[in-house]
Amino acid sequence: MVVYPNGSTAVRCYDCMRERARQYRRNNAKTVRQKDRERSKNNRAANAAYQVEYRKENRDHLIAKDAQRRRLRKQAALDAYGRQCVCCGEAELAFLTVDHIVPGIPESGPDYSLMKWLKVNDYPPGFQTLCMNCNTAKRNRPACPHKHPVIPANAGQRATRKLKLATLAAYGGACQCCGETGPDFLQIHHPLGNGRAHRASLNGKSANSFYTALRRLNWPTDTPLEVLCANCNWAVHLGICPHQLKR
Repeated sequence: MVVYPNGSTAVRCYDCMRERARQYRRNNAKTVRQKDRERSKNNRAANAAYQVEYRKENRDHLIAKDAQRRRLRKQAALDAYGRQCVCCGEAELAFLTVDHIVPGIPESGPDYSLMKWLKVNDYPPGFQTLCMNCNTAKRNRPACPHKHPVIPANAGQRATRKLKLATLAAYGGACQCCGETGPDFLQIHHPLGNGRAHRASLNGKSANSFYTALRRLNWPTDTPLEVLCANCNWAVHLGICPHQLKR
């Protein structure tokens, strides 16, 4: 039963009431938007306080909802560009991403921002599916090292590569999860999840400066470090690597 302000009553189910409200908003969209803006403007402080409290009380739910939204965007993008790495053939969904064939177009932020941009623009040409190994190793090169092995062009590049090889060797030399040994696909992983703080403490803003700091300290082990390939590192960052689930 619904009781109106004038005291009258009516029997109406909630589904009917919700549908009536939706219909009203559809038929009076401009008026509703204007009222919503005025209400928001007049209650800005209260709304901000409510949002903070709501996010605090529903943090896990919001994180799960956002993760689901990202998964759906990624799956739609991979449906458009292919569910297999065009370079090495990797087909595990957790390892795949969309690569710019022409670097930097469009300018985008994290991976999920690109997926959103692709959806809004109806999945335009100029993109391809790569696994994280191939995508990370390719960077701004014409192709992945699978097809074009990396040959340092000058003394600076040779020194940088030598430093990376030494760092990888000091912490295992191969992916601790899948066994990948290609140095172009390997990265240093912080299993405790404290990578940002550790790199900051060593002033390691870039990979090269981080490796330099580790070498200066004679490859320290006080902070746990391990070698992972880009595929496994990315999957661990999102939750758990599929290799672990198969064991």
